[in-house]
Amino acid sequence: MIEINENNDEYDSRQTEIKIIAERFLLKKKIGGGSFGQIYLAHDLEKNISVAVKTERIQAIVPQLPGELWKLRIEIYKIY
Repeated sequence: MIEINENNDEYDSRQTEIKIIAERFLLKKKIGGGSFGQIYLAHDLEKNISVAVKTERIQAIVPQLPGELWKLRIEIYKIY
């Protein structure tokens, strides 16, 4: 089993915890981050594809993800 190691961008196969978000996304590798949260390479267990997952700290004073989701939906709407 694998755990995301926050101090390293690689797997730590010696750990025993698997990180799964929303019972769907298996976090594989940290690929970025900043003051608001982290970005991980993940595997979508439903669609069987690689995806990026952005997480946000629970204690964020001003949550950023709802606004980013709104902007993404507008951009997707423009494409289709």
